[in-house]
Amino acid sequence: MKVLLVSNLFPPEVLGGYELLAAEVATMLARQGHAVTVATTPLVNRVDTQVDPRLSIRRSLEFNANWLSPDPPSDAAEFRGGFLSMRNIAALRLLLEETEPDRVVLFNTDGLGTLGLIAFLHACGHRPVHYMADNVFRFLDSRQAAETFRSFARVFRLEPALKALSVLAMSRTVYDEAAHSLGTAPGTVAFVPGTVPDKLPPLVPRSDPEGTLRLVFSSRIAPHKGTLLMLDALRLLLDRGERGFTVDVFGNGGVPDLLQRAHAHGLGPHLRFAGGIGREAMIQRFADYDALLFPTWMREPFGLVAAEAAAQGCIPIVTAQTGVAEWLMTGDAIKIERSVEGLAGGIQRLLYLPPAEREAQRRRTSDAARRLFAADRWYPRIERAILDAASCSRAPSARDVEDAFFAMARIWRG
Repeated sequence: MKVLLVSNLFPPEVLGGYELLAAEVATMLARQGHAVTVATTPLVNRVDTQVDPRLSIRRSLEFNANWLSPDPPSDAAEFRGGFLSMRNIAALRLLLEETEPDRVVLFNTDGLGTLGLIAFLHACGHRPVHYMADNVFRFLDSRQAAETFRSFARVFRLEPALKALSVLAMSRTVYDEAAHSLGTAPGTVAFVPGTVPDKLPPLVPRSDPEGTLRLVFSSRIAPHKGTLLMLDALRLLLDRGERGFTVDVFGNGGVPDLLQRAHAHGLGPHLRFAGGIGREAMIQRFADYDALLFPTWMREPFGLVAAEAAAQGCIPIVTAQTGVAEWLMTGDAIKIERSVEGLAGGIQRLLYLPPAEREAQRRRTSDAARRLFAADRWYPRIERAILDAASCSRAPSARDVEDAFFAMARIWRG
């Protein structure tokens, strides 16, 4: 099967987990013998390094970074470009004619003109797979966008294009949010979680004669990930007389602010900034800790870090409404209300567990997560879902692609 995968960024250029997921799926498909072409944008901050020599990476798309902001651009032309980029449709047209893919898989298309890409592919005769690891339609939640969206959807017949999508969603949370933004449930949906490596070393019991609860935070250091809430919760524990815990913080972002606030909270002996390390190294380090602090925002589409930590016996203390919390059983994680009291209470639950019971909890969490999130369990299902979606689509001809392109260009310029 010939697959065209579309992503706004692609390693080594990454902003978060969505781009890494795109690379993992592309590599998995190539490993299974499929011909994979990746359509993405030029590198800005990185030197080009090949993710996998079997992939054909074409950096011909244009990325409008202004659409990464939670608020749509105020400039009218840039705002219009969030719906449709004729430059990207032109680049996609050339790739479709050249590679003649059997299937098109959309990953993170923020800043590429998402709705225009979907409408164009449908006009060509493709029924793309949308791998939904975040809600790329959330810009439609603004009043300005909603008014433009109604006109755009009518002119470009967007509703049948959305209904024709095959969606692989990482959680009900992200799918429902996307449906709310669009005002309709997009396509047919199957749910697929994030995955963890198959070959993890056996879990080794932690030995701490003092019984200190070792906690870790590993994410972007930013308010929406819960860093400020975490500091307040730790201060609350100290005010309650709790001293038997330490927290190591890994990550990048607002480090100076974090350290200043930690000092002001009097957390010196209990909190240590440990720097930023790569994903593989962090997965190994999780085995050194009892629990992960992950009081992230409620709209977290998944939260792969919680699955990775759980697989290493590091019990997630996680916001209950997140995507990953949908997959973890209550006994395998501590699901909390996203509040200072909620996080402090989750930590205290583990503080009051005798060391032997805490170790048994770590073992249960690891066993469950390794079964549930194992890559070798989900990769065949992902491949099968893409193949099955392809069987519903006819192969568009070069004339189909050309006709669709010129039709959209006439409408957009008119």
